Amino acid sequence: MAEVPVAFLLIGIVLALCGLLLAFLGRRAMGQFLSLIGSIIGGSVGFIVGEAISPSSPYLPIVLGVVGVILGSLLLSYAPNAALAFFTGFLAAVIAYVALGGTPQGDARGQEPPVMAALLVMVIVFALIYYFIEDLMVPITALIGGVLVGAGVFLATQSPINGGIALGAVFLLGMLVQFARGRGQSRAYPTG
Repeated sequence: MAEVPVAFLLIGIVLALCGLLLAFLGRRAMGQFLSLIGSIIGGSVGFIVGEAISPSSPYLPIVLGVVGVILGSLLLSYAPNAALAFFTGFLAAVIAYVALGGTPQGDARGQEPPVMAALLVMVIVFALIYYFIEDLMVPITALIGGVLVGAGVFLATQSPINGGIALGAVFLLGMLVQFARGRGQSRAYPTG
């Protein structure tokens, strides 16, 4: 088994911790740690993209990581509902792209049918999620938390199977915990 780069291991641990926080605390985590979560996600994505573009130079990953920290913090601090809706739309677009057989090497110009279909899926899912964001807050935060944990486990172990198992487990457990907490709070504070 190949050794995992230290940067991937650290990013994976941070992503997994943020994902657990978001999946199990939901809206509470959003209110208290949104800027931190946005910074970590943005910085991680920026660093990974920089590594993919320029693996031989440390400068581009660092610069893109810093830009990602700033943008991620601002996005999640000032527009949390839009950010959650966008992230969910992006996940749907990736799933649609893969399901339609898209390949990044074959879509260099971004004008192939799988790319166009994925963009359409992203816009539709973003609009629906943004419109129904309050009703879907628990599943969305559990899903995004699960994706972050899955990505963190994948980066730390380099195993897609471990990442997929972590994603599914955290998603389901996060929804159960949030729904149970919501039911307990509604019993403690009856509205009628």
